[in-house]
Amino acid sequence: MAKKRVVYLDVLRILAIFGVICIHVSAENWYIPGIDHNWLMNSYINSVMGAWTVPLFITISGALLLDNPHFTYQNLFKKYLPRILICLVFWHFFYYFYVNKIFTWANFYMGFKQLLLGKTYSHLWYLYLVIGLYLLTPILKKMCEALTKKDFIYFLTIGFTTTAIIPWLNNLLNYDLTRFVYPYYVFNFNYLILFYLLGYFLKNHINLNKKQAISLFAIAFLLINLLALYGNYKAIKINNHVSYCSANSIVTILMVIALFLLAKTLIKNKEIKFITLLSNLTFGVYLTHFVIEKTLLDYGINSNIMNPILGTLLISGTIMTIAYIISFVLSKIPILKKLIGLSNKE
Repeated sequence: MAKKRVVYLDVLRILAIFGVICIHVSAENWYIPGIDHNWLMNSYINSVMGAWTVPLFITISGALLLDNPHFTYQNLFKKYLPRILICLVFWHFFYYFYVNKIFTWANFYMGFKQLLLGKTYSHLWYLYLVIGLYLLTPILKKMCEALTKKDFIYFLTIGFTTTAIIPWLNNLLNYDLTRFVYPYYVFNFNYLILFYLLGYFLKNHINLNKKQAISLFAIAFLLINLLALYGNYKAIKINNHVSYCSANSIVTILMVIALFLLAKTLIKNKEIKFITLLSNLTFGVYLTHFVIEKTLLDYGINSNIMNPILGTLLISGTIMTIAYIISFVLSKIPILKKLIGLSNKE
């Protein structure tokens, strides 16, 4: 029996991949010297979109995998790990030779060495993270099943306070608050695992009505925009990059929670084939979008072709559309579909 789709998670996944592409498009004109109007616009949208996209992906994965009865030790090593390893090896070498353009055995050996060391093309770091999360999932599943709602709140509060909120306040206030945490080494959690656990918690333990969900999102959206603008203000003052919207900040946690619960509250669980298709192809979009972005850059197409905010949204939408078309074509070829994380059963 096929597992019933969780439609709001499909929608969130599509939103998250669009956000990831926006980060990369805006960053092309952000990490350049000199602060001008275009730089500030790119910085603004990069901060707003960059804060929550990857954490949201991890939260979605936690909601799906930590609640998946089929994620057993057997399936981990027979299905999930081989699938991600195939993608990692292929796309590592694809981007390695795409950049170096030297096809020799010596270069292949160097590429293999970099694969083992995790020195791969920028966005592929996420695949190493997924491997780690997969390996921990069987144990984390048992933990999630045993924890009550109260246990979860207690654990996540301690974890996010020490790994995200205090370091973020330390950066915002420019005061060493971390000295109050580091003596207690047991509190050195990994905030990415906390987002993974957060997905299970939000899916299974938290429900809001429409008014609450919309209000929470409005607050999170306002805060993340204000902090992005404040980061620009500080950047102008010191003539250097400043960001208060990092992946482990309190606004990120709030934004991820708000988006997740807004989608959970407003989106009815009625499967729409087109949404399901796009959601299934999202991983392929993630893997392929960089080569499309770089091709457009070679032709001078970047976020500064117009207002950088509009430019980022337009170009990101274009890249996303092309990447979806490529992923769709690959998904129709039995051998090649494995290169975008799909098996013959999807």
